[in-house]
Order: sequence, then C-alpha cells, then structure tokens
Amino acid sequence: MYQTMEEIEKQYDGNFVCMINCRKSEYYDVIGGEVIAAGKDKKPIIDIWSSCDDEEPYCGYVGNFPNVAGGFLL
Repeated sequence: MYQTMEEIEKQYDGNFVCMINCRKSEYYDVIGGEVIAAGKDKKPIIDIWSSCDDEEPYCGYVGNFPNVAGGFLL
C-alpha cells in the first residue's frame, strides 16, 4: 500500500524501513512508497533491501537517530 513520507514517519518513527515503488520529488527526494519491511535492527532491513527486485528500492531510518540530526540515515 502506497504511503506518503508523512504517513511513514508517523507510523514507523524510530525504525529502519525498506521501501519499493518509491515516488520522488523533482529534486529526487523520496516523497512516498510502499514499506515492505521495518524494524529497529538495521541488518535485516538492509538484507531485504539488497535482495529486492524493485528497480530502485529505498532503505533508511525514520526519525531522529540518537546523536545524529533528524531525517533518514543508513
């Protein structure tokens, strides 16, 4: 199910996410997609991301990563 980044940020705050079918802004920022995996542990999410058949899967951290400024972090 497609979700906007705002919806994803609310639902998955504090988690790593792997997304497919991403839509991007004119500046190539991810503005939404389908979350296929989410969790607190980065390793399994990256494993899913690296084996994904989607043309441009996306993996990142949602929220404020401890000791790092907000936004996505991989």
